[in-house]
Order: sequence, then C-alpha cells, then structure tokens
Amino acid sequence: MLGTLRKIWADQDTIEKKFFWMVIVMEVVVTFVSGIFTYFEELSVWAYLSCFVTSFLVAGFGLLAYKTREYGLCYMGAFYVIGLVLMPAAFFFCGGVKSGMPMYCSTLMLVGAVAPVRAKYKWIAFAIVLLWMGAAMIFSLSGSEYSKMRICPFFS
Repeated sequence: MLGTLRKIWADQDTIEKKFFWMVIVMEVVVTFVSGIFTYFEELSVWAYLSCFVTSFLVAGFGLLAYKTREYGLCYMGAFYVIGLVLMPAAFFFCGGVKSGMPMYCSTLMLVGAVAPVRAKYKWIAFAIVLLWMGAAMIFSLSGSEYSKMRICPFFS
C-alpha cells in the first residue's frame, strides 16, 4: 500500500495535485482513527459511524480521482463531505463550541480556499459550507435542549 501511495505521489506534476493527495490521505487516516477512538471510548453509535462513513467516502473520492484524473471535482466532493457531514456531526458528538471543533472548522475553510477549481465553484462551495457550519455553531450556542448532547465525556 505504501508503494502504491509513493507511485501516486510521484505521478503528480503540480502542487495542487500533491496538496489534494495530502488532504485525502490525512483525512482518511484521521477519520478512521477517530472512529476507532470513539468506538473504544463507548460514545454513541452515531459518533463512530459518522467517522467511518466519512473515512470511506473520502477514500472513495481519492479512488475516483486516481481513476478519472478529475482532481477538482473530487476535491470539491471531499470538501462537501467533510464540511456538510463530518464537521457538523462531530460538532454535536464532541461538545460543540466547548471543544476543538471551531478550530477544525476554520482549518477546513482554509483547505477549501485553496481548492484547485474555478473561482466561481470554489466560492459557491465555500459559502454553502460556511453557512452550514455557522448554523451548527449558532445552534450549539443557542442553549437548545438538542444542542446539549454532551456525548463526549471530555467536554461534559
């Protein structure tokens, strides 16, 4: 597997493509390991399922990019999956604004800002994800009964 990743890395001719593969590999590893930790910490089934599903979806985008060479499309697909599925779910599973999730959300915005696609599509995706995560943050701060799902024991 490491040999395959080295071959893929050597085939990339631009910094954008190398950045794409760095994001994909790091996201797959981080979400998969997060899923394992949430399972062994005995958090809710939704916490580790969201991590594992996101890990496999992002790996699928990597495989699709490898087969089709459509890096921009796959980059934006992975950005949407991470920004619209994983981050808002993790927000409520791990304590909302009292956890490290705002930092991860701002990092995601930085990753989205350097997406190797046309500016119009990049900013549309950026706005959608920013509004969605902003709504999750506001909902978390609202004090609603549903926003107090302190499932993660570290931030209870």
